Amino acid sequence: MKPVEEREVITLTHEGKKIFGVLHTPTGKNRAPAVLFCSGFGGNKSGKFRVFVRLSEELAKIGIASFRFDYRGAGDSEGTTEEMTVESQVNDALVCLKFLTEDSRIDPVRIGLLGRSFGGLVSLLAARRLGGVKGLALWAPVFDSTPWKPLWESFRLNQLNASQKQEVLNLPGGIPNVAFLMQFFKLDMKDAIANLKHVPILHIQADRDQIVKDEHAEAYKQARLGPMETRFVRLPNSDHDFSDFTDQQTAIQETCQWFKDKL
Repeated sequence: MKPVEEREVITLTHEGKKIFGVLHTPTGKNRAPAVLFCSGFGGNKSGKFRVFVRLSEELAKIGIASFRFDYRGAGDSEGTTEEMTVESQVNDALVCLKFLTEDSRIDPVRIGLLGRSFGGLVSLLAARRLGGVKGLALWAPVFDSTPWKPLWESFRLNQLNASQKQEVLNLPGGIPNVAFLMQFFKLDMKDAIANLKHVPILHIQADRDQIVKDEHAEAYKQARLGPMETRFVRLPNSDHDFSDFTDQQTAIQETCQWFKDKL
């Protein structure tokens, strides 16, 4: 069976630390469109259940390249989790986007981003800074810090009750440091999304998600009102990790079709 893709381990360097990633390119295609994957906090370039690997394979079949990477302080990349901030994650994504736009195998004007959980927020911020992004896909994306601000205030005052302590344990990936939180609390995602009003967005949310709950999905719907091109998809049987295999396949298929149409 003829291979449909080639994989290459890529090492980039930012602020003296190595970022490790895997580039998938479709076989026999020059100047392919490409998608950068931004994993959730505490995640890695393979994704839970290796879903990012499977998505890369499916994208290659339709002629789209993809780049999976680990933020500094996560997965195989250098650095420590304790040093990680929102800004460092966005900067890592921008370093990877720069690599894609400069690689001769990639069409620099046909770039998309996939953001998973907190990586949804990271991908939006990176797309706003880069400019020219052709499409975004967001899987169970965080919108902003509003749902967690009362929890943080109780934590700061050492007044967490039992249910709040459990909610802290359920936060995606945990909290690395105070700087991360303070940057998170200052973000204005409405402004970021307003600056991406011409970029088509696919939003996929699981009905049983108890980490990034429906209030985030509703905030995205409100932020994308009007002429902005957005597709909202619900996964009926999955939690935050898209644990149901059929729902995983739906997410992959929807995402492939989205980028095939938009890039």
